[in-house]
Amino acid sequence: TVFIPNIFTPNGDGMNELFFVRNLPVDGSSTSLVISNRWGKQIFSSNNYYYTSESDNSLWDGGDDAEGVYFYSLAIDGVRTYSGWVEVLRGSRKQ
Repeated sequence: TVFIPNIFTPNGDGMNELFFVRNLPVDGSSTSLVISNRWGKQIFSSNNYYYTSESDNSLWDGGDDAEGVYFYSLAIDGVRTYSGWVEVLRGSRKQ
């Protein structure tokens, strides 16, 4: 089952730093991801989205975007689409 988290915490503590979708099909499926802010402005996109490791720099790390709620659209093979929201919570940054 595809699991899409609804929060991540890119605050430099080394835990939960990236937004990544778990359990995507690995059988050559084409997966695209678009992240938009609350005004509909696209802030991240990937036409070949797939999680390989925490060091994968093609995943969304929250960039310089403010804390808050963002919206995603995830399309798998152009057939199955998931949409929803994810919260960026930075909290205290590790010193």
